[in-house]
Amino acid sequence: MPSVIEFRNVWHSYDGEHFVLEDISFSVGPGEMTVILGGSGSGKSTILRLTLGLIRPDEGEILIQGQEITSLTEQELLKVRRKIGIVFQSGALFDSLSVYENVAYRLREEGWPEDRIEEEVMRQLAFIDFKGDVHALPGELSGGMRRAVAIARAMVGGPEILLFDEPTAGLDPPTARTLCELAAKYRDLQGVSSIFVTHRMDDVRFLSSILYTRTAAGEIVALHREDDAFSLINTRFLILRHHRIYFSGTEEQLRRSEDPYVREFIGALEEIEEQEVFEELMLE
Repeated sequence: MPSVIEFRNVWHSYDGEHFVLEDISFSVGPGEMTVILGGSGSGKSTILRLTLGLIRPDEGEILIQGQEITSLTEQELLKVRRKIGIVFQSGALFDSLSVYENVAYRLREEGWPEDRIEEEVMRQLAFIDFKGDVHALPGELSGGMRRAVAIARAMVGGPEILLFDEPTAGLDPPTARTLCELAAKYRDLQGVSSIFVTHRMDDVRFLSSILYTRTAAGEIVALHREDDAFSLINTRFLILRHHRIYFSGTEEQLRRSEDPYVREFIGALEEIEEQEVFEELMLE
């Protein structure tokens, strides 16, 4: 299958001298997820900005559904971006707009008729299991629900690519798990290709240990790693180090890696999570 997202030997700097990405090559196929890990300043968010065409690489090629985008005009890039939804760390909803109007925003910009807008907005809100008041303002929602609504907003119109920029940062473990469930459902049930940037090992463990499918009756079923039918081949993990891809592989390869840096990196992330949980308990 052709790649939906492909980086070919991409180099990028912000000043022409100090590179934040060096010779980056990877691809994401239809319905696949690539989870990107790395320390602060390793270039994780830069990869998302390059995918959107917000910045251009110094060298290399970036292809979206087979189309090379680094030489496109801004007008041409707008057409590419319509194929992409993005979920920011904060959710980035419009505070003055209701839940409904936030999710409908892009469709209005694209000139959809009102009846189709309502149908699509309610479909996406149902998918994230939103049971609140669609006329509520973002400030009336919990932090987790704001980000869930942000996912619905990113997915209206059926983009085939979804980018997550640390969507679980600052959330308690149960809420973060809910966000990961949504990301996995879009991956497995709707065949969305995605890049998921995170620093949380809980995200890694969850995204690599669950697979959603539908029964013949249309019921959603979650398969887990211990289930006989479980076979997760649509998710890979990258670790960035010194501006390059240091590790690329499956969760099992990541978990069983004997590489000293990989072991140290994973251990450091787990320690950060334990400290975050401890601090949350102290505040209760």
